[in-house]
Amino acid sequence: MNAEESPSGVPRDATTGWHAAISGRPEDAIPGHDLFRIIAESSPVAHFILRETLPLYVNPAFEALTGYSSAEALDGRCLDLFAALLPAPAEGPTPPGPQSNLPLRSEDLIHTKDGSTKWLAVTTAAIHTAQGPVLLGTLTDITENRQREEALRLSEMRYRGVLEFAPDMIMIYDLEGTVIDVNPACARIWGVPREQAIGINVPKTFWSEEDRVRFPEILAETLRRGEYLRDIEGVCPDGRHWFAESNAKVAKVGDETFIIVIVRDVTERRQLEEQLGSALREKETLLREIHHRVKNNMQIISTLLKLQLRNAGDDQTRALFRESQNRILSMAMIHEKLYQSEGIHKIDLQDYINDLAHEVFASFGVDPGRVGLRIDVQDIALKMDTAIPCGLIIIELISNSLKHAFPEGRGGEVFIGLRSQDHGYLRLTVSDDGVGLPRHIDLARLKSLGFRLVSDLARYQLQGEMDYSVEGGTTVHVTFHER
Repeated sequence: MNAEESPSGVPRDATTGWHAAISGRPEDAIPGHDLFRIIAESSPVAHFILRETLPLYVNPAFEALTGYSSAEALDGRCLDLFAALLPAPAEGPTPPGPQSNLPLRSEDLIHTKDGSTKWLAVTTAAIHTAQGPVLLGTLTDITENRQREEALRLSEMRYRGVLEFAPDMIMIYDLEGTVIDVNPACARIWGVPREQAIGINVPKTFWSEEDRVRFPEILAETLRRGEYLRDIEGVCPDGRHWFAESNAKVAKVGDETFIIVIVRDVTERRQLEEQLGSALREKETLLREIHHRVKNNMQIISTLLKLQLRNAGDDQTRALFRESQNRILSMAMIHEKLYQSEGIHKIDLQDYINDLAHEVFASFGVDPGRVGLRIDVQDIALKMDTAIPCGLIIIELISNSLKHAFPEGRGGEVFIGLRSQDHGYLRLTVSDDGVGLPRHIDLARLKSLGFRLVSDLARYQLQGEMDYSVEGGTTVHVTFHER
């Protein structure tokens, strides 16, 4: 190649400029070339001119875009780049006519001089000159646009992926309740394919009659609060009932308002809850029957002791029978209260202690005009394994007061109290204003079965502490925490 020629064989002439490369002579240049040169040299858009596949001209913006200077482009150092920009040749002969001069547009990925990649919008058009046709092209960097489009495409794919594979039904409907879009989960929940579900009015088609009537109220509340969470019940077209948790949110796009709803099918869970509830009711009925039978058996034992009491030959023997009978009575009453209560796990201490104390007073035949009974018990419920020791302690302490505190017709009062304390503790108090016990006596060391039983029940059954006072009668406190 001659040093004065470019790869196209066209002589370079610094005087005649770029247009000489087109025709070799200034007088054969493209009409208006001076104006084109001014525009091309100052344009921020990259321009190039090719004859066949060989570059004849590139403007400064081309260098800024691709990294190749004008000299490098004209020396053929970026022929691969131009090859990537040129449209693929059409198959078969090019049809004659003006359409062959129409601009061609494409988007291409190119490699710049520094090895980076860019997406370019390429527009090429054929221009006829005295030396033959040339190709005029423009390049626009659309890399950022393509990146945004790709990000948007990925976002759309993720959005569609969430919709397609979400186990919950995700639905968009308008303010009339008509489905605008819904994911495929509707086929599992409603039994209707997605294509058929779009356009269906949800309240009229799938909601129960009660919810359907309330739709305007529900919609107004949703719009007011911006969201609405509730349980819904519906009927599928095949007659199958379904239950779901519905979480609706209000969305606005421009001037339009939509409702986006996530519907979670809880039909199986509701059915399981109903089965568990039925099984629980059966077990509660069985447990109540057991408590009833235990109570009856204990009453039989108490009756046998009462019959045996008639044959007792002395007061000490009769007292032993009566104490045993009262202890059995306290446990039988526990089972009776459990049988009668709404729940079968805890016992109302107010009723239990009141009934128990009056039964003990009745068993001793105490004249209520001589020895009174005062009860102050908070509204407290305890489990059976805590209530039984409390009942036994109360029976032993009341029995002791009635036997020893009011001798020779002395009058007075027996007090029973149960109050809650700090940190979940309870304090049981049984006291009388009778003659009292000796001042330095240790209740825990008394040989009396009753006091030993109270001490052991407080310490080992309730895991609590017992203290007492003999000032102005006898007062016993038991502080414990429910087990």
